[in-house]
Amino acid sequence: MPIFVAVATVVGIMGITLAVVYKQEGQRAADLFASMPTPGLTVLEQPRPAPDVTFKDGSGQDVRLESLRGKLVVINLWATWCGPCVQEMPSLDRLGKAMAGPRFAVFAVSEDINADMARKFHHSSKLGNLALYLDPGQALTHALNAQGLPTTVVIDGQGRILAQAIGATEWDSAEMIERLKKWLPAS
Repeated sequence: MPIFVAVATVVGIMGITLAVVYKQEGQRAADLFASMPTPGLTVLEQPRPAPDVTFKDGSGQDVRLESLRGKLVVINLWATWCGPCVQEMPSLDRLGKAMAGPRFAVFAVSEDINADMARKFHHSSKLGNLALYLDPGQALTHALNAQGLPTTVVIDGQGRILAQAIGATEWDSAEMIERLKKWLPAS
């Protein structure tokens, strides 16, 4: 029990010290939040250029990553056979609704080799805010150097990758939406 009391005391003193330091420096809560990690999302220390790669929309038309400049873009790589991918789809759908507007877009890009499987899943899942996109040759996966699925990257309006997530993520959490709003390009 004495060790617990000692640890609790040290943690409490550290918390008070940090609060005093931040108050003395005039640091606002919003600034503190912006520097904190968002669960599931790794912010890159140095943004890197997004590759100029092409994938397909649901009707088979080419979509060039370069053509999305001017928007904050969330690119999610997924597949119907990937349990965590399927699990996070509703969260991405809700994110699309919450952030809808001309400066933001979510692209859930299926990495399924069989496009019909992706189409059936998309239709049966009733994802009203996510259009179907396909990458049957995995060009996007290779260009983004994805190490597994789901992999998601956040690309700013200048075409730079700001952050990435590997694994299922709560895209519609308050913290995530707040983080993404801070990265929206100026209107």
